[in-house]
Amino acid sequence: MKHGLQEYFVETARQVADPDENQLPSETESKCARLGEIFSKASSEGPAFDHLKKTTTLFGGQAISPSSAAGCIEDLQRSIKFIQAGYLATKKALEKFEDRPIRVLEIGSGPYAPIATTLASLFPQGEVEFMALDIYEVSISCAKKVAEVLGQNNKYREDGFIVADATQIILPEEHRPHVSICETMFTALEDEPQIAITANLADQMVEGGFFLPEQVRVSALIKEKPGNKYLGDIYVLDRSIAERVKTDGVLDPIKVEAEMIAEKIFHTDTKLSKTGNYIIVETRVKIFENIMLEPGESNITATFPVYFKGKGKALTIGVKTGLGIAGGSTIKKVVSSDSENPCGYDKNWINSHRLSSFWRFLEKLMPPGYPR
Repeated sequence: MKHGLQEYFVETARQVADPDENQLPSETESKCARLGEIFSKASSEGPAFDHLKKTTTLFGGQAISPSSAAGCIEDLQRSIKFIQAGYLATKKALEKFEDRPIRVLEIGSGPYAPIATTLASLFPQGEVEFMALDIYEVSISCAKKVAEVLGQNNKYREDGFIVADATQIILPEEHRPHVSICETMFTALEDEPQIAITANLADQMVEGGFFLPEQVRVSALIKEKPGNKYLGDIYVLDRSIAERVKTDGVLDPIKVEAEMIAEKIFHTDTKLSKTGNYIIVETRVKIFENIMLEPGESNITATFPVYFKGKGKALTIGVKTGLGIAGGSTIKKVVSSDSENPCGYDKNWINSHRLSSFWRFLEKLMPPGYPR
């Protein structure tokens, strides 16, 4: 029975990570859904985690619960593209580095370690060794059991199942990966610690290694008729953050927090409505090379509106942001003004809020794994 499951897993993993050119996107989604079923079945032999639904506060964000993390694989486009990007990055690392085995680390693995264990099935032992890191001991214990049930535990380092806080850990040299894959984010980089983890681990790699995703871009558009007008980027996250927020290789909490709370000024000639205006916030994730998650394609790239008051012609629109643990809502305040510097005086700020009824409607459609 177990041997049959292992063969089925390897076949399905290949169809998701490296689909045949004739395989339709809908078929790849179907294969990924089956992959989720395989992980769920394999995890039944490990420690129970379904009852663990509370988040844990880390520096820079909330670590979602093991139960929510397990559900993330059901966000099919996210899972497919991160697996495919990890597969491509691992192949590129094998071409780039002479080291054998190369090391691949999944950060925030949850109880399945779905990216690492899927990739493990696609590479021969000795070529690549895998590692999984998570804050929850039960998640790591379960991920280890899942890898064993699916016949992939021999592809992991003996000390490759790591219980640690990814925002704080210092990796020993023997753990420094050639490829790191970190998907610990919420839409618009709210709530979860993607920023802090990237800041801590993006430079703890073999020199020249690949940190995925390569870039997360949060942008603002203003609602206009007949379409939306692009204002600009609210925040762009990539591995260069590690250089900005570290002193002698150690994270500076003040610098990290400064990354999460910032003001942006967008210049525009938009005519504002007397009844209300919307800023549309969208997220775009460049995972690796040309593999992208576009706005609205996944739960972590869901777009949302922010309402603000203003009338007349706006020369500038100011946005105050709160990301990661500073979140709750990415857009803290929005102001429109006929001044060139609307953020210069606190009295000019206008509190903004999401369209609560619209957001409640969206939440009803959110699948498991999408933290609320």
